[in-house]
Amino acid sequence: MLNGDVYTGEQQNGKWHGQGQYIWSVGNVYIGNWQNGNMHGCGRHISVNGSMYDGSWQNGKRLGQGRHVSVDGSIYDGSWHNDMRQGQGKQASAGGQVYEGHWDNDQKHGQGRMTWPNGAVYEGRWQNDLMTEQGRHVQCNGTVSTGPWANDVNA
Repeated sequence: MLNGDVYTGEQQNGKWHGQGQYIWSVGNVYIGNWQNGNMHGCGRHISVNGSMYDGSWQNGKRLGQGRHVSVDGSIYDGSWHNDMRQGQGKQASAGGQVYEGHWDNDQKHGQGRMTWPNGAVYEGRWQNDLMTEQGRHVQCNGTVSTGPWANDVNA
């Protein structure tokens, strides 16, 4: 290709289709299935910055089940839609925070549970990445706070 990108793999009707590997000139790599010139099916994308996604693709976007490992070491395992975390999933940060629950448009949203490295736990509703409505927070010393919550604050 004129821009320095390289595709190696199967083709159908002049389009990438089947198993293949694409290497962008900037260093990103995709190895997996293609359909009509798009990443589609199972595949692995490795970014030049070191992050990696391994999972399902549809029309060039992450969709279905997949695992994303960020350059900072955080890991998300769960559902994807339109390149965003969507549905049930679990994210473990490199710092030790673990969220398991529902995601919407790449944010914690709906029922979920967050555990902090110090042992504190919040279980309840989330909206736009914030604790909201009914929930229960247990601090590391055993102190319990119950909902309602609004924007991460016990109301």
